[in-house]
Amino acid sequence: FSADATQRTEGTEFEVIWSPNRNYQAIMSASWMWTAKTVADPSILPNNVNFDAIFNGRLENAPEYTFNFFNKYTFGEGNLKGLTVGGGLRYSSEIVISASRDWNARRGGLTAGDYIVVDALIGYPIRILDMPATLNLSVNNLFDSTFSEGGWNLAPRRQFYLSTGVRF
Repeated sequence: FSADATQRTEGTEFEVIWSPNRNYQAIMSASWMWTAKTVADPSILPNNVNFDAIFNGRLENAPEYTFNFFNKYTFGEGNLKGLTVGGGLRYSSEIVISASRDWNARRGGLTAGDYIVVDALIGYPIRILDMPATLNLSVNNLFDSTFSEGGWNLAPRRQFYLSTGVRF
């Protein structure tokens, strides 16, 4: 593609955040991109190439549908008081990895299948230098799924993150 190519993306997305009480939060988002294509590219000479046959597929790395859901709960009483547990999932529909002239999806090009990835979180309040803090362990790609979020490389395998936040 040239820097002068004209691309069009059309769609909609929504997000809902729900906190029915101070101990529980849920976030859900979804999108539908019904159009994601190159509509003009002056680097292609009309008498050399059939533009529609080559470029009428989806743009690279532009899924048609995505859905994300994450929720967490913090225990407010008993032996587990302060413990936070959370989990969520991320879904993406199939994407075109390469929409170049040689790899266009309409001509048997390179695509990555749809995927669902699960993430998890556990946290606990602690004190650091007599200040309130939270220690969190997050796990992305909990089930070690193999998938592509775009590009030629696979997405990271299971990853662990240990973090802390201090309030003062």
